[in-house]
Amino acid sequence: MPRAASLFVVGGLAVAAAWSGLHQTWIGFLPAAVILVVMLVVVRMRHGRDADLRALRRAVAREQVLSELGAALITTTDREEVRRLAVRAAETLLADLPGVRATVTGLDADGFHVTSDGELPAEVLPALRALHTQAVLALTGVALNGELTDRALRDPLTGLGNRAMLRERLSGAIARARRSGRPVGALLLDLNGFKQVNDLHGHDVGDQLLRTVAERLRECVREEDTVSRLGGDEFVVLTEDLSSARDALVVAERIVASLGEVIVVGQKRLRTPASVGVALSHSGLDGPDDLLRLADGAMHEAKRRGGGGLHLHGVPEIAPVG
Repeated sequence: MPRAASLFVVGGLAVAAAWSGLHQTWIGFLPAAVILVVMLVVVRMRHGRDADLRALRRAVAREQVLSELGAALITTTDREEVRRLAVRAAETLLADLPGVRATVTGLDADGFHVTSDGELPAEVLPALRALHTQAVLALTGVALNGELTDRALRDPLTGLGNRAMLRERLSGAIARARRSGRPVGALLLDLNGFKQVNDLHGHDVGDQLLRTVAERLRECVREEDTVSRLGGDEFVVLTEDLSSARDALVVAERIVASLGEVIVVGQKRLRTPASVGVALSHSGLDGPDDLLRLADGAMHEAKRRGGGGLHLHGVPEIAPVG
């Protein structure tokens, strides 16, 4: 009972005692008893209003927590950030529970992992359920957004990066190269004889050949390198943090050797050797398009010689591989 209410009751008892001292009969005591009952009712009503007011304030605070979480989750695109925000909000909801200490240890599809030294009040459970729903929807949205973004940056036939991904990766690589002084290598290649494969055997065979080429390109590069398909039978390999042109040429030689081998599609044994143009970034380079243009010119020089081979931009002659 609040201190003010206790004093109120004590005062009421004093009044009743004084009154009963003046009136020793039950008739004289009756008004004192009535006064005491009224005082007790008033105290209980006041205490109830105080409790209702505190409950209302806690409810408003919980709504504020949920509102702020919802606003933060709208712009969040990282799964771990969603989890961090949700756990922090849950901890806020559980921070000042009367008579209970609770901690949140994580969030998954089943809900929050809450440990407490007492039973959680029923009033906080709807807020926790609403918070969990917000977090799950946000995690679902992040996953869907990531999938859509990945699809927008991937070639649907081979699963390699497309032109948009290449430009994005190449821009970042060139910026890093300017800071580190270690060049970026762009290896642009196309397949000799691919048009004849399509004309003789049909597009289904051609598509399967392109998928096999994509697999071989992945095997020829480092995990941190980027392999992209520009379209048709043109591919680009982006390799960065090179110590010299020789690092890029090693990758190009590996590609030429791998794609020079027979590719089996069904009962057909096909050969589409690759012509590879290699260009390295330098201080006068303006951007991705300039580097790709240099690599494309080098590729056409390699193609001019016929068969599978490679050419490094700025070098007069590089002998064909094999």
